[in-house]
Amino acid sequence: MQTKRLLKAGVAAAGALSLVLTSACGSGNEGKQDGAAASTGPVEITMMNQYLTAEPPKMDSEPMKLLQQYTNTNLKVTWVPSASYSEKVTASIAVASDLPQLLLVKDDRNPAIIDAARAGLFWELGPYLKDYPNLKSLDATRLNNMSIDGKVYGIFRWRAMARNGIIIRKDWLDNLGLSEPKTLDELLNVFKAFTYNDPDKNGKNDTFGISFDSNSAQIFHFLSVMGAPNTWEYKDGKMTPDFMTKPYIDTMKMLQQMFKDKVFNSDFPVVK
Repeated sequence: MQTKRLLKAGVAAAGALSLVLTSACGSGNEGKQDGAAASTGPVEITMMNQYLTAEPPKMDSEPMKLLQQYTNTNLKVTWVPSASYSEKVTASIAVASDLPQLLLVKDDRNPAIIDAARAGLFWELGPYLKDYPNLKSLDATRLNNMSIDGKVYGIFRWRAMARNGIIIRKDWLDNLGLSEPKTLDELLNVFKAFTYNDPDKNGKNDTFGISFDSNSAQIFHFLSVMGAPNTWEYKDGKMTPDFMTKPYIDTMKMLQQMFKDKVFNSDFPVVK
């Protein structure tokens, strides 16, 4: 599972800017700003973030106004389309003067991010997290996963540890007199029954046991069940990519048989 986080070069924020930690970027006064002075007016923060909609968020919209009011900030946001965001981050790091105080990092294993952190371009935030009630309870496992050389340079965007799963139609199980599957073999039998036994009772051969799409996230569920490693396997002092392991090959063979049995849609590469 990818861990996404915020990396900063001057100001850090928790979650969606719910808490500003520090300011005075590049002034040499990091962490030394007087608390009373900091509360006298909005703190100006420059940041770069992605947008997933047709147009970037408008800074004069009601939500953005309320966000800035709640956090006592004046946000100067550079919005970048999601499809080109990672490339923009890498290009900005190459020209450090283009970096804002705060930026979202989609790929925290990006070599450019790791090299920049090691070169001192980002602040190490780990030692400060314990001083803030909303940050000291951050999950230690996730912080460790996103650390660089044991140091934490950002705050992760929270996501459930298990975000995806296979959802089964209970009404179809009931129509076919089937119980909830508890094993992989039982699940495969349900797929076949859903494909061939008319689970929706419309008298037509128009169902699939499981629906795949171009994202193919379901494949990772099967890899996990079959015991394949999470991208890489570390064993006997060696690193092996998942596709060179037996569980991975066994999963591919199983999916090949599922395809031959037509228990999932053949047009999945083009389905969104």
